[in-house]
Amino acid sequence: MTRPGPELKAVIFDLDGVIFDSRQANIVFYNHLLEYVGMPPNAAQAVEVIHRENMTNSLKHLMGEGENYDKALAYWQAMDPARFIGELRLFPYVEEA
Repeated sequence: MTRPGPELKAVIFDLDGVIFDSRQANIVFYNHLLEYVGMPPNAAQAVEVIHRENMTNSLKHLMGEGENYDKALAYWQAMDPARFIGELRLFPYVEEA
């Protein structure tokens, strides 16, 4: 393995899926939205979708389009997502890197 030369100025890492594992955070976050609109918290059953798709597609998958979707989207746009940061987990060996 060759070491980078002095021309290397920075290394950029993608955050989600590289530094942080957000799978559980996504489940907790979407369960919160589901409960907000009065639906059962079953985001774990759709984890492959909600972990891969953007917000709007994930909401559509979980609750379809309509009143619940509109209510959840408006709530999300006004909410402070900081309460879910504690659900993020560093992948192993990130700190060493």
